[in-house]
Amino acid sequence: MPTQATPESLTALAEKIGRAHTTNNRLGIDNHFFARRLGGGKLRALRGSQKHFDYLSSPEYGDFQLLLQQFAENHIDVQFVIPPINQRWARYTGLSLPMVRRAANKVQAQLRTQGFNRVLNLSNDGNRPFFMQDTIHLGWAAGFVLIPPCASLSMHQMCTTTTCVVGTTRRHGNAKLGGGRHASISAYA
Repeated sequence: MPTQATPESLTALAEKIGRAHTTNNRLGIDNHFFARRLGGGKLRALRGSQKHFDYLSSPEYGDFQLLLQQFAENHIDVQFVIPPINQRWARYTGLSLPMVRRAANKVQAQLRTQGFNRVLNLSNDGNRPFFMQDTIHLGWAAGFVLIPPCASLSMHQMCTTTTCVVGTTRRHGNAKLGGGRHASISAYA
C-alpha cells in the first residue's frame, strides 16, 4: 500500500496490480481465473452463449424480497452494491448490456421503494480498466478505491450495518449472518 493512501495513489496501485494480473487475455480477466476457467479452448465455446440470458424475470427477485423484509423487520441498515459485468466478456458472450442495466435499475427501484437508500450502483462501470477481476467480480480498482469509502464503518456502525452485493448472474448466492447484526451478504438476482 502507498504511504499516503489517496484516491489517486490507490487508483495507480490498482491499475499497476491489475495490469500485471491480466496479461494472458484480452478480456481484462485475471490470469489465474482465465487459465483455469477459460483456457484450453473453453473460451471459444462460450462465444455468443449468453445472448438469450434474461435477468429481468427470475424467481430470485422473490427470494430477494424475503431478504429485504427481514432487513426491514430487524431495522438493519444495509449498504447495497450493484456490481457491473465485465463489458468485454458481455460483448464476447452476447450478453445484452441494456438488459443488464434494466435489471440493475429494477433492483435499485425495488430497494428504494422500500426505503433502502444506501445503494451504490456500479452497473455502468464494467468497461473501466481493472474494475473487474473476472467476468462478474469486482477487481482491483473497485476493491481498492471505490468500495472502502462506501463500506468504511465505525465499530458502532459495524454492529448495525449490513453490506449486500446484488449481482446479475445466474442462480448463485450465499448469505452468512455473523454475530450481532452485522452481515456480509452476496445476493444475486
